[in-house]
Amino acid sequence: MIRKVLLFTFLLLNVGAFNVQAQSCPTSANEQKFYQLRENNGNRRCEGIQKRQIGSSLDVASLTVGRLQSGDSLSLKVPVPPGGTEPVLSVRELEQNYVLDKVKWDRNSGWYEMRWSANVLNLKNVNIPPERLLALAEVQPSGSNSLSVLVPVILNSNDKRYEIVFRCEGCEARIKNNKIEVSAGNEKMSCTENKGNSQVLRFYCDGKTKPAGKYKISIDYDVKPTLSSRYESTPPLVRYFRHNPQWLK
Repeated sequence: MIRKVLLFTFLLLNVGAFNVQAQSCPTSANEQKFYQLRENNGNRRCEGIQKRQIGSSLDVASLTVGRLQSGDSLSLKVPVPPGGTEPVLSVRELEQNYVLDKVKWDRNSGWYEMRWSANVLNLKNVNIPPERLLALAEVQPSGSNSLSVLVPVILNSNDKRYEIVFRCEGCEARIKNNKIEVSAGNEKMSCTENKGNSQVLRFYCDGKTKPAGKYKISIDYDVKPTLSSRYESTPPLVRYFRHNPQWLK
């Protein structure tokens, strides 16, 4: 009897897990624009407009080189990180909350590559220019509980700078001393801010002459939740990413 109960519990837990996965990326949706599993010429991914999640903190939304250009087919690539672990990719557009993730990578030499059709972006009730897309790739160090390490997403190799975008979902952020620091020991990248709004902060960082390695992104800020009337002090945001000047050539 106990064995039957344990078996039933095991099956129930697994069915529950499967349902969560299915809901996170359904095989179909009520409308073509909504987030769902898609595949074109073997390029599998989950893509579409997703319900917006509410938060109240600042985080890195994008770490890229260049911006995508309009076309029927889009592509991006991510350098293979040390150890060769496949990066987890998320492509987003903030206004309509377009999301592309759970991709099937193609590995070519020292790169992970992804190509996909622009059909969803070009739908009449979506109509998102590819230039507005943000992208973030991260790798979780094996056997470690530490923070994931970001790897830059190459959208257009004609640009030679990193674009780092921070987003405050459900809040406004105010940067202290108007400053971001990107460093590895005594090596510091020069960064300039592209003034936007208090929910999306955009910086351009020059790393062409900096040695390869793991760099720290550090930013001090105050945050104001949407329903609050005042800013609150928060701990500095710290993330790490892999840099190689070869990726900026």
